[in-house]
Amino acid sequence: MADIPQNSDNANNPPADFPAILTHGGRFVQYNIFGNLFEITIKYRPPIMPIGRGAYGIFCVEFRDK
Repeated sequence: MADIPQNSDNANNPPADFPAILTHGGRFVQYNIFGNLFEITIKYRPPIMPIGRGAYGIFCVEFRDK
């Protein structure tokens, strides 16, 4: 299983490329990140980036498109 870098320095750790799948008639985008499905509305723009992992799950960052 791949490890997620624990530091927040994205200059040294470029975001991983996670394939996106449109769902619910194109209103949502689904990502499979390390075996976990994330379903996000299309108002958020890629890339989705995992920033941490712990006992309670995976933490990701996504930017809202206005």
